Amino acid sequence: MKAKCRHLQDSGFTVDETDGEGTTSLHFAAGNGYDEVVEVLLNAGANLETHDRSDQTPLISAASGGYVEVVDLLIRAGANLEAKARNGTMPLGSAAEFGHVEVVKILIRAGANLEAKDKGGWSPILAAARGGYVDVVDLLIRAGACPEAKDYCGWSPILAAAWRGHVDVVEVLRKASPNSSTHIILERQPWDLAVAYGDADVVDLLTRGEHVDGVEVLLKAGANRLEWAATKI
Repeated sequence: MKAKCRHLQDSGFTVDETDGEGTTSLHFAAGNGYDEVVEVLLNAGANLETHDRSDQTPLISAASGGYVEVVDLLIRAGANLEAKARNGTMPLGSAAEFGHVEVVKILIRAGANLEAKDKGGWSPILAAARGGYVDVVDLLIRAGACPEAKDYCGWSPILAAAWRGHVDVVEVLRKASPNSSTHIILERQPWDLAVAYGDADVVDLLTRGEHVDGVEVLLKAGANRLEWAATKI
């Protein structure tokens, strides 16, 4: 390893040189999962916190790509867990958004902020719920993330999951939050979205055990859903 670093230095290679997009060699290696190259560059003194044109650091790039070994290397080298991309996303949010459960585990163990939000107010659990990544949602909840955290427009994890038809995620979130049923009855948005997109399983789960007028809700979706509603109330 030392010999490789000396060879880079002797050849006149500038470890933090960037291309036209602001990408360094470490960015490229981290974003493509080349852990051996990342290790060489780190030993050669590469800057951990350089930002490319999208303001992503090497750690954010590696986290969004799901590269466990690279993420581990960068964290052990001291990479900033709270670094933000242009949209405000941090490494944990990037990993959660793409369902990279093993990367999420590493970042949680390293102390990443479970409630960090991007510029739209999306927290890691909200991003994971929208994507349907039930293992990530469950992991975040067990680590202490708030299952009812909303973005700046009022979207909650259960609402995002219902919108996309992720019935398994809806079920996990309902179990995690003792008030989730009350919120669903009062707000109604998860029902309306699930119905509008024809997700009968989600609607069935949301109405299970609740004394609500399922027909009234499902009328918004058209007569073809009315017969189904009548069998559920």
